[in-house]
Order: sequence, then structure tokens, then C-alpha cells
Amino acid sequence: MSKRDIGQEILDGIRDVKAYKAGTKVLRVHTLKEPAPPQIIRSKLKVIVHGVPLTDSKKL
Repeated sequence: MSKRDIGQEILDGIRDVKAYKAGTKVLRVHTLKEPAPPQIIRSKLKVIVHGVPLTDSKKL
């Protein structure tokens, strides 16, 4: 594993934010979506809770 210079990374980040505020740099943007409800996750994983399958047996 390579050695990281955390202080330099922080300074670079501060410079990036200043450049963004000045309009000279575009920052990457990540958009998160809401997680799926537990029942949908269980159905995709085909999880059985207390001996009862949570998926629709017609689809299987």
C-alpha cells in the first residue's frame, strides 16, 4: 500500500472548492437514490423469514 499525504490531499481539496466557487473548476457530483424497501430486497435475495418465503410463488 502506498503512503498517502493526507495534509496535501486536504489542501488540494480546499483549492478545488475555491476554484469551484470562483467558477474555474467543475466538481464531480454524485446523486444517491432512496434504498429499496426491505421487502423488495428480501424478494430479490429470495430470503425466507420464519419458514415463510417472502417472494411471490407465482413468479418462481
